[in-house]
Amino acid sequence: MEHDLGGWRTPRILCPVLADVQVTLKWEDPSRPTQYVDALKKIHILCDGLVIAFSGTIRIAFEVIDWLRRVCVPTLTANLFSEPDEVARRVVRHIKHGYSKAKKKEGERVSFLLFILNKSSMDRDVGVYKVCSSKFELETPQRAFHMLEIGSGAEVGDYREIVERHSVPGYSVEDPDEDLPALVIPTGPVALKYLQEEASDFQNAGISRAMHLMLIYSGGTTIIERPAIPESVFPRVAGSWDELVSFLGARGIDLAACSASA
Repeated sequence: MEHDLGGWRTPRILCPVLADVQVTLKWEDPSRPTQYVDALKKIHILCDGLVIAFSGTIRIAFEVIDWLRRVCVPTLTANLFSEPDEVARRVVRHIKHGYSKAKKKEGERVSFLLFILNKSSMDRDVGVYKVCSSKFELETPQRAFHMLEIGSGAEVGDYREIVERHSVPGYSVEDPDEDLPALVIPTGPVALKYLQEEASDFQNAGISRAMHLMLIYSGGTTIIERPAIPESVFPRVAGSWDELVSFLGARGIDLAACSASA
């Protein structure tokens, strides 16, 4: 499952997001144990200034993302991005439609995080939104540096203290030459590096140690691969349902015989 840590607003420069790459496979045969495979990209750039991350039923999520790219994104004119809330409302209408077309079974659920760059603002702030099936009501951060989360990382106890600590991006550092501790505020890739390294100390089923780090800012969007161990190879990840079927099929895993979730 997924540990998306996204959506805390940072003035002017970026909106950082952290997502793992693990797929959870549950088989129709109850005697087969749940299987976990690092093979999935959960953060996707839809267009300049619009990024989506997902958790839940992978097939549905990819069908929704494909629908957004083909049908929704072409209707989002540049001037709309001066109002991220309006862009979010339009995208969510398409998400609901795509979900209704893709859903085949009861219990199939998806959640999304949306990141929308306000291109007209001098501060180039980023609107952050969370939507979950089946109501798909927009949720936004309630305060500065409030993290919005989807996936199992939002539920696993080991991560709660980490999330709370990193939701306020300041670290108290003892300075032997001063009476009071200094406050260090890392930003950008450095802040996410701290978070990913601390989160990787825990091994939880459904959450990989390898993670994608995403930064959206006025100059564009960057997605960085962070392997579980520095200098090691990052897992091969699928950016579409067909790719995932192909990747796992090469490992002898038939997605038609199981449910795949993120």
